[in-house]
Amino acid sequence: MSTTAGYFDETILNNIRVKAAAIMFDDRLKQDYVANYNVVKLIESVQTASVYPSLARDKKIIGVDVMWQNVCGQSVTDNTTCVIGGSKSSTNLESYELSYEKVVNFTEDEADFIDNEFDIETAIAKQFLTADKNITENFAQYAVGRINTFSGWNVVTAGKGTVVGADTFIPAAYWNASLAAYFSRVAILNQFTSPKMLSGNNLYEQM
Repeated sequence: MSTTAGYFDETILNNIRVKAAAIMFDDRLKQDYVANYNVVKLIESVQTASVYPSLARDKKIIGVDVMWQNVCGQSVTDNTTCVIGGSKSSTNLESYELSYEKVVNFTEDEADFIDNEFDIETAIAKQFLTADKNITENFAQYAVGRINTFSGWNVVTAGKGTVVGADTFIPAAYWNASLAAYFSRVAILNQFTSPKMLSGNNLYEQM
């Protein structure tokens, strides 16, 4: 903490943070900075693993640790004797390197605001909020591609959908509200515990 007269550097970032918070609390102003990232929210809503910054930190590599608990060893048997105990659960950890890195560069010059109606703190705050929105929406688009890449196999081969590899093709004539019953059956038979619908134009109005 500085007590030197004329030294204000310690609170510069706080001023920008306060400006950014004020903008996001303003119902009118914040509309320009609200990101559309529903696909990311959907992924988070069904995620069962815990994700943390990697403990094995490397100066050149930024990674995450994904942890989860397995209870797959259980089996149902006849109750012939009174036995205490049974199968134990296990925990797993996978480390991943973060390979998708994006950046937004911006510049503000304090000299430009000496005789301006706007102040530099507001300008920088809006730059930060816009950058956050743009990076968030960029990652949401990336997440859609990852979902398509990691799609699983549909075991329901009889019905409105034609299964070809990891893809299921549904004729245009079936895309109406009654298709919800087919999706429900597919979710049950594929043992989805918490199915979610991620859709573009298809079924938008029906939903």
